[in-house]
Amino acid sequence: MTTRQWNPIALTPMHSRQLALGASMTIRNGWMRVSRYTTGVDEETDVIQRAAGIADVSHRGKLRLQGTSIPERLKEMGITVPEIGHAIRLPLKIGDASMVVSIARLSEEEAAITTGAFQASQVIDAIGETDDSCLHAIDVSSALACIRVIGPSAHKVLTSITEVDLDPVVFPNMHCLQGMFAGIQGMLIRVDSGSIPSYGLYYGREFGEHVWDTLLLEAAWLGARPVGFESLLKIGSGTN
Repeated sequence: MTTRQWNPIALTPMHSRQLALGASMTIRNGWMRVSRYTTGVDEETDVIQRAAGIADVSHRGKLRLQGTSIPERLKEMGITVPEIGHAIRLPLKIGDASMVVSIARLSEEEAAITTGAFQASQVIDAIGETDDSCLHAIDVSSALACIRVIGPSAHKVLTSITEVDLDPVVFPNMHCLQGMFAGIQGMLIRVDSGSIPSYGLYYGREFGEHVWDTLLLEAAWLGARPVGFESLLKIGSGTN
């Protein structure tokens, strides 16, 4: 009997909206993702550098760390512990796998880790649990959508859907927070791409289209537009 080979492809919650916008799709790291829209890579790159690009990066691996032993475990792994409200980005080698992760310290007993597609389980294995079970790592990759807003007007785009103060002086690079965005509880992590401001907005997958639609509607007057991963790669913003 011949064994049948299965090759499942993951879709983000905004997939149908992107098709309606004329997106060119590519399978990348097991996900069906937008490579570019009808405007082309050069114009999308210009939008990012001049105003702001809005990209669906829901493929990213996402973890929640909960417990009192977060600082101790990170130190044991040789990782600098960020202060509450701060984030760090660093290369991490787990076995034979090399990856880049972002760690956001949300509160005394809660942190978030983001990494490349399908890498969350490897990070969980590396973290493990403390002997007294005071640390738990939970894979929330399938539970959360994520939109990246990148460009000089990115904070203005996000301010259009939240009352949280995102003034660059108040919320600079490598910071994180939790708040309401378009009426939905979300987590925002700012990790700039060189000199270009870049924000990752994480929120419940079931509200994927709602937040996406609201962002595009509210941001249009600022010249912000959806972009694919090719333009992100072109400016040096990795998409994993």
